This record gives sequence, C-alpha cells and structure tokens, in this order.
Amino acid sequence: MSSESVNILAVPFPVQGRLNPMVQFCTHLATKGGVKVTLVLTESASKSLQIPTGTASLIEVELIPDVIPEGGGADTPQNTETTFAQFQATFSQGLPQVIEKQKASGGITPKVVLYDSILPWILGLAKGFGLQGAALFTQPCCVCAVYYHIFHGDVEIPSENSPNAGVLSFPAMPLMGTNDLPCNFNDDSQQVQSLLTNQFLNIDQVDWIFFNSFDKLEEKILKWMRSKWAVKTIGPLVPSLWVVRESEETKLPKDFKSKISEKGLVVKWCPQLQVLSHGAIACFMTHCGWNSALEALTLGVPMIVVPQWADQPMNAKYVVDVWEIGVRPKANQKGIVTKIEIQACIHEVMEEEKGKRLKRNAVKWKGLAEEALLEGGSSHSTIEHFISHLSSI
Repeated sequence: MSSESVNILAVPFPVQGRLNPMVQFCTHLATKGGVKVTLVLTESASKSLQIPTGTASLIEVELIPDVIPEGGGADTPQNTETTFAQFQATFSQGLPQVIEKQKASGGITPKVVLYDSILPWILGLAKGFGLQGAALFTQPCCVCAVYYHIFHGDVEIPSENSPNAGVLSFPAMPLMGTNDLPCNFNDDSQQVQSLLTNQFLNIDQVDWIFFNSFDKLEEKILKWMRSKWAVKTIGPLVPSLWVVRESEETKLPKDFKSKISEKGLVVKWCPQLQVLSHGAIACFMTHCGWNSALEALTLGVPMIVVPQWADQPMNAKYVVDVWEIGVRPKANQKGIVTKIEIQACIHEVMEEEKGKRLKRNAVKWKGLAEEALLEGGSSHSTIEHFISHLSSI
C-alpha cells in the first residue's frame, strides 16, 4: 500500500460519549499504513470536547466555523430542534469546503465520509461529491434494534392496564420489561423520537454500517440485523482517558467529602482504564453507558449497574440477564437506590457464590473481546477489509 492510498473524513456527533468511540475507531484506522484520517469538528465543539491524549499525532483535526441557520439568531431558544438545525447548517456549508480544500491540496482525494449514525443527512453530502458513506452506530446492536422496531411501528408498548403490561417481545432478543427500554421512549418530544428514528432513515443507501460491538457479544441480534443490512462490528472501541467535569462537584451532598474522607477519595481526574485493569478492582459501579460497560467488559470486571436514561437501562438488562456479568440494585417506590441496597449488591458480587460466577463470565467476555480485535478476529478483519476496499477504488 502506498503512503497516500486512503483518505478518510470523520464526522462525530459533538458530545463526549459519542466522540470517544469515533476517535478510537479513527485511531485504529490511522495506525494502518497509508491511511490518513481527518476529524471534522465545529469550532464551538472543539472548545468543549476533549480529544484523548496521544491521538494528535495520528489524526488530523479540521475545524469549520459555526453557521447560524436562516431564521435563527442569538435569541433563538436552544433545544434539540434548533441545535440540530445549526449543526446541519454548519456541516452543509463546512464539509464541502473541507472536501474541496483537500482536493486542491494535491494530496489524495477523500474516498469516504465516516459519520455518527445520528447524523444520517451527512450521507447525502458525501454522495454529492461521489464519496462513500460509512455510518458508525456508537450504541449496542440491541438498543438500536429496539429503536428500529418501536419507531417503525413493529411493536407497540403495552399500556399499564393491558393483560401483558410491562412485557415486550422483540425478534432475537430476550423478553423486555418497560423499565428495560431506553428511557427516550417515555419522552413525548417529537424531536427526540425523530432523532432516533432517523438513524435508519437511509440505511439502505449506506455503503458501510459499523457497530461499536463485536460478533460474539451480540450474536442473535446481529443475525437478525444481517438478514436486513450488511452490518459490521468493529468494537470494542474503548477510549483511553475519561475525565469528570469539575462542575459535577456541585451535585455532591453537603459535607460529602469530609464525611467520606476516611473511607474514600474524590478526585477531579482518573485514568479509568488503568483503574479498572488493576488487580485489586473486584467490581465497578456504573451508570452503564455503553462506553463504560464496554470498558468493564473488555477488562473482565463485574459490574453493579445503576442506569439512569437513554441506552443505559437496556445496556444494564444485557449486562445482568444476557451476559451475566453484573447485578442491578432495586430502586424503591420513589425511584431511589438506597445505600442498603447498594451494600447488598457489593456483598453479592464480592462475597457470595454468584460473584464468583460473574467473575468467570467477565473473564470469558474479556477473552472474546480481545479475540475480536486480534489479527484474524471479527472486528480486526472488518477494519482490514474496509481499508483494503477503499485502497482499491
């Protein structure tokens, strides 16, 4: 492969949880010989997002100016609809400029635009320049399948008074309770529903469909998905630094730090992967966002899951009931998980026989995750095929 054979433009959605797997995927690609990767960010996003340390030498970053859509302005209220309108206006103007700039530079012309699946209209911009489009789904296959089913009317959520209240059945998935579903389904915001639906808006026209998962982790749902689309897994895409914003400290109870000073430590920064990989870590209490769940799974650490919203409840369902590597504390009638319940879960994971079984399962999944990324593994082979194909066109 020549030194300039493949040029990839990457467009992440500008929130840290979705940027991290995109950057990690770009890093995998950029380490291959002859591959150039450019991450395209808005100027405003670049000020608020943190690019993981060590990627600067591998990935170029191209900033584009923010554009206010027609009819917008400083007084326009910021909500999901206006935020996406601004983002779409910005990239509709800025991405073509980046493509033209790279064409004029004398280097190799970009061949594909890799974009977050939550931005399906990026595909049209790519196709307009004769480029291929690759969608990266940063949430697990099971979560995205539920989005597809419910918002396409395939499954109706039962009412509280129906005979099967609280129980739902999806193809290739275990039975679900309503509290296992992504919480967005209880949101009556049309903008949020459209946002999730639109991930599948033009999926039949996408050249590459990538998921941040691996084949053996979600075999059943992948088999169902592959009966409809050419879905590829390229995970686990595990980010290398995780930073807690200082502003979160205001949410701690009064005198929290002084009260736990002899039992624990509150820090402003923590290398989460290094902590999870330490032999002294017996379990990980997590909100069960997909990035954190994959980190624990990849490192063989059992979990205590306390999901809050978005994809977290369904991730927790799979962690507990399908992959059997964690426990979920029960919330009381007010929706609060008490310290007594958490204490019981810690004892269960660390002291009881079930904890030993969870650890064995966690170690098993760790091995399978590593296998997927090794040479010849499912995710490694997909990445190699992707680059090989782009180098040939």
